Amino acid sequence: QEVTAQKPEIEVKLTESDVPNVFVSAFAVRGRIAVPSSKREIDLGKPAFRMGIAQVSVGKIEHSLPVTVSTVQKVYGVRETVRGKIEVTLPEGVKPNWDQMEATLFVVDEGLLSLKANDSIRPLDTFMAPKSLEVQTATSLSQLVGRRHFGLKAKPTGGGGGTAIARELFDTLVNWTPSIPLKRSASGKAEGEFSFKTNDGLSAFRIVAVVTEGAARFGTGQVSFQTQQPLSIIAGIPNQMRVGEKIRSEWTLRNSTAVEKTVQFELKPSWSAAIKKTVKLAPQSSQRVVELLTLPSEPSPALSIEGQMRDESGKTTYDRAVFKPELQAIARWKVVQGQVGNLEDPVALPLAAGTRVDVALLSTFVPSVNGIRDYMSDYPHRCFEQVLSRAVSMNDEKMWNELWKKAAPYMDTSGALQFIRFFPDAKLAGSPFLSSYAFALAQRTGWKIPAEYEEPLEKSLRLFAMGKFTDLRMMGRSDLTLLQLTALRVLSERKSWTPELEEKALSLDLTVPLLPASSLVDIVQLDSPTLLKNERWMKMRNPAIQMLKTRVDFQGSRLQLRSAVNENLSMSFISEDYSMVRYLEWLEGDVKERGAGDLERAYRGMVDRMKGGHLDTTLANAYGAALFRKVVTQGAQASNITGKTTLKVGSVSQTAHWKKNTASELTISSLDHPQGGELNLAHSGTGSPVYQMSV
Repeated sequence: QEVTAQKPEIEVKLTESDVPNVFVSAFAVRGRIAVPSSKREIDLGKPAFRMGIAQVSVGKIEHSLPVTVSTVQKVYGVRETVRGKIEVTLPEGVKPNWDQMEATLFVVDEGLLSLKANDSIRPLDTFMAPKSLEVQTATSLSQLVGRRHFGLKAKPTGGGGGTAIARELFDTLVNWTPSIPLKRSASGKAEGEFSFKTNDGLSAFRIVAVVTEGAARFGTGQVSFQTQQPLSIIAGIPNQMRVGEKIRSEWTLRNSTAVEKTVQFELKPSWSAAIKKTVKLAPQSSQRVVELLTLPSEPSPALSIEGQMRDESGKTTYDRAVFKPELQAIARWKVVQGQVGNLEDPVALPLAAGTRVDVALLSTFVPSVNGIRDYMSDYPHRCFEQVLSRAVSMNDEKMWNELWKKAAPYMDTSGALQFIRFFPDAKLAGSPFLSSYAFALAQRTGWKIPAEYEEPLEKSLRLFAMGKFTDLRMMGRSDLTLLQLTALRVLSERKSWTPELEEKALSLDLTVPLLPASSLVDIVQLDSPTLLKNERWMKMRNPAIQMLKTRVDFQGSRLQLRSAVNENLSMSFISEDYSMVRYLEWLEGDVKERGAGDLERAYRGMVDRMKGGHLDTTLANAYGAALFRKVVTQGAQASNITGKTTLKVGSVSQTAHWKKNTASELTISSLDHPQGGELNLAHSGTGSPVYQMSV
């Protein structure tokens, strides 16, 4: 097409196949317009060209609805009712489906939108997402006619973001109305009304209405309003506080009027007497009031701090702000020193002021479960696995039984097999690992799984171990083999072994040197009598035992795994501490394979591995607590310790009396002695207890 200054446009025919957008490119060439000068001057008449690309939106108008949102006022007060109207102007000739015409309304603080625009309010842009530019145009004319810069083609000029100061104190969503029916008005428009109350925020808010007519047409309308208050209070108090702390309570009193105001400010903590002050506020200014508050010594759900601003006489309340912070108990003590040994001779240790000492007295070198119990009792998360682990770690059979009473929503029965979900969400797949884990804990504690779940879960676990499972949503293929091995071990512990399971165990594709230590223990703990007589299996089991022995390394008293294999596999729920507990479990049960002193050294090393008295994962803590309790009970039955063990700090002492076939634990805190003192630990009687001391 020829393009002139009088007619610079070009015409392109668009069809339905061009929806939702096309890129139109144009290449304009101008011939020579003047003879080159014979003098060595710039050749202004030489040929020239221009090339450009433009993006054209196609077909959106037919599916768009022009929406207008309006409010009665532009400025509102705190907790005032906002009333407004939604209007949709229908294109000429359009006959809408009135029964499907509705709007979704939400109101949000504009401070939040200044950080990132909400793209979800324009559904048509998602349903008719533009196609990307897929054609690249090139020309060699630039080698003949030079240009310094060609620019970015089909790219809109950029920018956006960073237009407002980032705010940190956001109000939540002010209003959400999922459906507002729109009715036909006398003028032929679609109209609907809304109302809501503002919150306590003093800010600018945006009302957004997303209108839909079924799946045919969509539109979005927006309007903003502000909330103001002539005299207002802004609280500056931390959200998280600990019992007994002193906090800095800051309150900003703001005067938005044009005259000076004398106000009475009253601070009312719910646990102590009110504090009153008289404050003068200049016009269009603010003033800060600061008070130090000492928090209660015990957490309370009804804790509140209230600030009120009244007139000088105290009769008229200008503003009132109530703040309900979360008061937390002081965190568990941080262990700064640990000590383990036989109490053959008295122990003396100087203590600094404000130091707490926990001493566990046992009959064997087994880690105390005190730290595990305390850690898991405070554990905040509550999926099915975590509650199982908490129950075993805390030796709480009642918690175990209560969980199984509520287990129905956790069962995934959507397929041919039944497994336990981590959360009661029907969209989640059940986990064969979680079923194996539940059976393993039941085996170690002697606690029961209800019959209504036990039989289908065991049947499904057997089929999973045999390879009758293809849902890999919860695991990768490499994890699948490890989890099948774990399932086989659990089934062998439950004496649910079959020839089919034995054949599956022999067919597993396992490269022993590449397995984590916990999987090596799974191999050696498969105790089927027929499997232990199988030559093929023993060719895998014997190298696994040797690999376990070479993996474990003692550096001083610390027990660690010396391996290039990753012992922390999240999808298989394996960690280094979990592997070490499983290693100890094997040592306890296999007298033939362990060397002299290996078990005592391993337990000493495990105590040194524990951080704050606990292990690294919920699985490790649960397995460890079950093992340690079992060993302590067995050790107490074989113990010859009698007499008493006394722990003394300053003038305060506590005594543990040893009885036949029992183990004792003793705890004392030097917080009773602000000046500190010397700790003395001594035993009088037969035998020598093992003490585990945490400072």
